[in-house]
Amino acid sequence: MFAVTVTQGDQVTRESFTGFSGHGDVDVAVTDLYGVLDDEPAFVPAAVSLGDTLRRLGRDREAGRAWLRAARLQPLPVLLARIEALYRELAQPDKVVALYRRLRTRGPSGARTLRLARFLLEQGAVEEASSVLSSTPEAGDGVEDALLRGEIERRRQNPSAALESLRVAFDAWPEDKRPHLCSACGRGVAGWLARCPGCNGWHVLYPADEPPTAPPPAPSMAAPKAAA
Repeated sequence: MFAVTVTQGDQVTRESFTGFSGHGDVDVAVTDLYGVLDDEPAFVPAAVSLGDTLRRLGRDREAGRAWLRAARLQPLPVLLARIEALYRELAQPDKVVALYRRLRTRGPSGARTLRLARFLLEQGAVEEASSVLSSTPEAGDGVEDALLRGEIERRRQNPSAALESLRVAFDAWPEDKRPHLCSACGRGVAGWLARCPGCNGWHVLYPADEPPTAPPPAPSMAAPKAAA
């Protein structure tokens, strides 16, 4: 069953995306999806569904070719994530790197630059990841950029530079998403909460980059009383 909504009126397209119940033959569905992509090569829902179906059939390399063709036209995250996962599994990371490098020649994209740097780090290519970030101003000074730079410095065994990058990341983090830790149980959450979801203690969360200066009080399990 395909989980993609299609608004086109074409009958073949509609059958291909509502599932196999109309014809009961997965090979016919694959053929239909190829037909859709012949007419609209950049139609991402068809490419996603085709690749997912081919993978279920064990035709992984064919799925990769379908996704790569579509990603060169419409490099959306839903395709890029599948391509990364597939070629990581097939031990062919060069396919992913080649795609990102090709896309970079078409124009800047901070999001894709960060994806490439993160993927290179996963492969252990620390200096190459650093070069990608340093040579691409559009990667920006945001949270993920700083976290990646911190990881690069950690792998270089440069703890002071790594800590500085982490400080930059915390400073850039939106206040409502800033990581907090529970002083009682150590649970981490994104953003401040009055009550810890781990130990149910009240008012025991603090910003992860600002540890409490005094020993934390034992968490209270009772809800705070409303003001009179």
